[in-house]
Amino acid sequence: MGAGALFVAVFLACAVEAVEATTIVLAAGTARDWRSAMTGMVAALALLAVLVAALGATGLAAMSLWRHQLLHAAVKPPTLTAPVAPPAEPKPAAPPAPRPEPPPSINALLAANGANTGDAAAYRRLLALWGTAMADDRDPCGQAQKAGLACLEQHGSWAQVRALNRPAILTLTDDRGARHRVVLSALDDEFATLDLGEHDVRIPLDDLSRDWFGEFTVVWKPKTSRTRLLSVGMRGDEVRWLRRSLNALHGAASNPETDDLYDEQLAIAVQNFQREHRLNVDGIAGLQTQVVLDTALAEPGSPLLMPTAPRS
Repeated sequence: MGAGALFVAVFLACAVEAVEATTIVLAAGTARDWRSAMTGMVAALALLAVLVAALGATGLAAMSLWRHQLLHAAVKPPTLTAPVAPPAEPKPAAPPAPRPEPPPSINALLAANGANTGDAAAYRRLLALWGTAMADDRDPCGQAQKAGLACLEQHGSWAQVRALNRPAILTLTDDRGARHRVVLSALDDEFATLDLGEHDVRIPLDDLSRDWFGEFTVVWKPKTSRTRLLSVGMRGDEVRWLRRSLNALHGAASNPETDDLYDEQLAIAVQNFQREHRLNVDGIAGLQTQVVLDTALAEPGSPLLMPTAPRS
């Protein structure tokens, strides 16, 4: 190869590098960079044309080689860089769940509802649960009796209240020693629901027990015209009701000839019932035993503290 051809080859190599650099600038540069790159390329092409004219055939061959390399460099696609996504903004932390408000204290409730914690107001609400309205504030239990109901005064524990399973009037004593009468309308393992007239309030049993010393009154509906303690040797409609109720509870038939006699067989049945319901086991059907038996056979719609399982 002559000196002219060698010079052309060297110039071509430099020109190809200039074109590749210009291509990169054209792909990613600004408008000012584009103008500078194009000016350089035009100058290179003009100088190359002068050399080709001076060298003749050798220049043409070199021009052909340069054309091939120039086209290859010009069409080579620029390397594209994928855009980088901005970092995701952190999600705001969820606000903490609100804490449940503590139940109001018994003394605060009694102080706020002092006008509704007297005897008359309590009996009005209790009898209303049985569908009976008082005519006035005098002798509530006498008015209940005229409606076929009866009052039962008791002194005991929560276990006895559960056994009777009827709404009751509780006697509470506040921190100042004042007595209040409130209606217990519902009961579960941990809470008691008090009917304070305009609204009901659920109170933890542990809190309520600090002001309740066991005094309460229930109302029930006897199935005979009079109520009395029943024991062995007695006869009457009350004994007949007692026997038939115990038989109905266990699906047994009654004997009409001995229905009204309180015999040893009936006493044993009473003892079994008392034992089953955690009552005093003595075979004597006192009023507490009779109320628990009446509740076990509760009529539909009659008020209960706790729902009972349906009888088979």
